[in-house]
Amino acid sequence: MNACTAAFENDALASAEVRRNHAAQCSALESEVFNRYATLLNTRVSKKYTAARGDLIAMYRCLATYLSTLGSAWEINTGFSDPASHVDEFMLPFKNAEVNGENASFAEFHDYYSEFVLS
Repeated sequence: MNACTAAFENDALASAEVRRNHAAQCSALESEVFNRYATLLNTRVSKKYTAARGDLIAMYRCLATYLSTLGSAWEINTGFSDPASHVDEFMLPFKNAEVNGENASFAEFHDYYSEFVLS
């Protein structure tokens, strides 16, 4: 997750090949997170872990949503041969996902994560 975010921040104006590679890596991570989310949805746990399972499901949902936003930004970005003059366009998915100056899904994830206890 952090590597995908850093890649976007550092290479959004890089060569088309570099940007396409980062977009593909982000897409692969999004698929992995979604698959883990789906698996967890179909996993039964004892009553002792029901609350923790709910929190894990919520965290996976938040991460998948954040990665979807990042993927949308890459998709727009990689559509331009020279993205430098299209920053507002490829940053739009992030702007649309913001609440109070931060990505809503990422902020929600951190709220769950900061209080997560597996017990």
